[in-house]
Amino acid sequence: MYIKSISFEIKSDEINWEIDNLEFNKINLISGKNASGKTRVLSSIITLIYLMRGGSDIGVEGFSWSIKLIENKIEYIYDLKIKNQLILHEELKIDNKVYFSRNEEGKGKIKYETKKGLNLDFEIEKNKIILAFRRDKIQHPSLEVIFNCINSLYKFNFGDTLGKYTSYTIKNGQNNNDTDVVYKFKKGVEKFGDKFKEKIIQEFNALDYNISDIFLKEIVDNSLVLVIKENTNDIEQQFISQGMFRALSLIIQITYLEFRKNEQTIVLIDDIGEGLDFERANNLIKYLIKNAEGQKERLQLIMTTNDRLVMNNVPLDYWIIVDKDEKGKINFYSQKTHPKNFENFEDIGLNNFDFFSGEYYKNCVWGD
Repeated sequence: MYIKSISFEIKSDEINWEIDNLEFNKINLISGKNASGKTRVLSSIITLIYLMRGGSDIGVEGFSWSIKLIENKIEYIYDLKIKNQLILHEELKIDNKVYFSRNEEGKGKIKYETKKGLNLDFEIEKNKIILAFRRDKIQHPSLEVIFNCINSLYKFNFGDTLGKYTSYTIKNGQNNNDTDVVYKFKKGVEKFGDKFKEKIIQEFNALDYNISDIFLKEIVDNSLVLVIKENTNDIEQQFISQGMFRALSLIIQITYLEFRKNEQTIVLIDDIGEGLDFERANNLIKYLIKNAEGQKERLQLIMTTNDRLVMNNVPLDYWIIVDKDEKGKINFYSQKTHPKNFENFEDIGLNNFDFFSGEYYKNCVWGD
């Protein structure tokens, strides 16, 4: 399953943002000027997924979403509207047929799949998401596709530490955060063996680093940290340079997802390449795109950037340029929405960043 499109609106006395039917490909690079809405697009997805998973902090502003998901050519459209911490409307359509719908009173109907043509009445608390609290593999098996999707979506902020200062605490073999990179490395080695570690070293060194090993080391308080061997030096994660650790952390996460084989995943990466030099940022982008292309139907990749070096090394086919107007609406430009602009620019001979900086994405149209 992957995200085909999303619409989002938030309105309050202080905030006004709107996205109207932003369509995605399997591989996407969202670019734009600062404060144009790049991170807002990812945040709108993450906030919705949080609520769909059962998150309870729904805020006081007026929010509305419409997300379209595709699985084996079957279309799932989920709509959610919230205001003053109450659910005003929630509806799911599968192939344009209403699967469930509820109103602001929390009352509605849901399809009962074991009885063909039967819709069950239900009533739920006004501040509860029906999707999050109606999981039942017998009565509602079609919802499992959505649950699998929303539980396999990961967001990484490349401008952050990406777990550099987070260790794995040994506590009955358990860890509370499945996204922690130390835990992911430990879990990957246990599940997939040396091939998992060898793949990480290979991909990491392809970025122009030079390590011969990566392993776990127990430190104080029964905690594990990552250690890399560079030349003859063992370097614990807290002493690895920030840019180097970001790249390593992301490769560990992506490699783990790749080794899971049959599980579909959506990966969001904000500010990709931030803090890396040109060559390594370029190599990292190539790695991510190649990995996503190799995983075909199993991985959807959505990245954001305003770095000209990153832009120049991502094919225009994957671009989505966002541009927020004075009313707070995020306009967007891609091969799907403005095909002539993209096609005509390729004949000019300039680099990809010029397409953005010269605003050719808005006006690169001429007659035959």
